[in-house]
Amino acid sequence: MARIEYFAIAAFSLLIILAQDVNADKNHKQLGRLDLNTHFLSSIETSHPAIKSIKINATKSRAPEAILAKKLADKAISELAALFDPQPHLKVAINLLERMDFLAVTGAPAWTNALFLNGEVYIPLDKESISHDLLSQAIRHELLHLYLGHISGGKIPGWLDEGLAMHFEQNKELHILISLYKEWTRSNSPFRAVKLRTGFTKFIPEEVPLAYAQSLISSQLLLQKYGFNKLKEYLKNLAEGYGPDDAFYKTFQISEDDFFNETQTRIGY
Repeated sequence: MARIEYFAIAAFSLLIILAQDVNADKNHKQLGRLDLNTHFLSSIETSHPAIKSIKINATKSRAPEAILAKKLADKAISELAALFDPQPHLKVAINLLERMDFLAVTGAPAWTNALFLNGEVYIPLDKESISHDLLSQAIRHELLHLYLGHISGGKIPGWLDEGLAMHFEQNKELHILISLYKEWTRSNSPFRAVKLRTGFTKFIPEEVPLAYAQSLISSQLLLQKYGFNKLKEYLKNLAEGYGPDDAFYKTFQISEDDFFNETQTRIGY
């Protein structure tokens, strides 16, 4: 089997543990029929100095996971507040659901391990307890989506939204995606910006991990080259009504596609 095929198999395995969000699948717009108001028997709701409120919803049998989720969310929000400044009007809701209930509510694929939908985070739980690392990655990933959407007025392009979320989640296995992309770029050009802006549902299955990889690598290069203040300036430009092309060029003095080409050059091909 060719080396690229080995990487593809590994990357698809990795995607099973990547948190999914509404930007990655525009079909997930409606919640299912399960009444969450009566379903949840236990909630943890507290204040946080950086946001308006944080609420963890779960059944009583999942109280240990809810307590851990609250601790992990507090830590992630404190880090996000240091990066983006406090967001006093922002509410955080994290819903911990048994996997069958999660699938009924969200309509997400069976392999999905988290979802950001309608302003709230949904995380499925299997029979065994979810690991500390996996829960942490899911919460960090989805909370960054929440912050980026809030600050940009919901206009951040899909590639940057997903790339920054993967970067923030601190998943030690993301090098698999990077290796896959480096191998692929030996004989392929990067995806165009217009294809990456609205999520990855229009890609054929073999391209999906590559789209994630290009998003991750490009987002990391953006932070490395321009710094976090420039990223915040870009988000502000989007929120103020600039279109994706104009906002990017106004902030970074380069088009998205030219930046993707530069990314490919930086990684050696």
